[in-house]
Amino acid sequence: MGELQVGTERLVERLMKKSGVTVFCSSTGEEVSFEREDWGHGAFTLALLEGLKGEADRLPQDSYVTLAELQAFVSSRVSNLTKGDRTHAFLCRLVVTQTLGLQ
Repeated sequence: MGELQVGTERLVERLMKKSGVTVFCSSTGEEVSFEREDWGHGAFTLALLEGLKGEADRLPQDSYVTLAELQAFVSSRVSNLTKGDRTHAFLCRLVVTQTLGLQ
């Protein structure tokens, strides 16, 4: 499994160096994601889906979710869902500034 982790981390690093690519991960290769059967997936996926559905649209509340809003929402939400057990919930490098339309 160690080889897979190293390969995945290298892939993420390469993707982040390319212009226009943003990488969100539930955990690093050295961490374990927090999952619950009743959610059907992990805390990160739950928070990401909620954020993309509009819950991350904060300031300004304009029907668009920026990557910065999504990053802040997911980080805070994962911490809440895991009762602080996962404070570094995901790796997000903002390579470009773009928005995800919710309309």
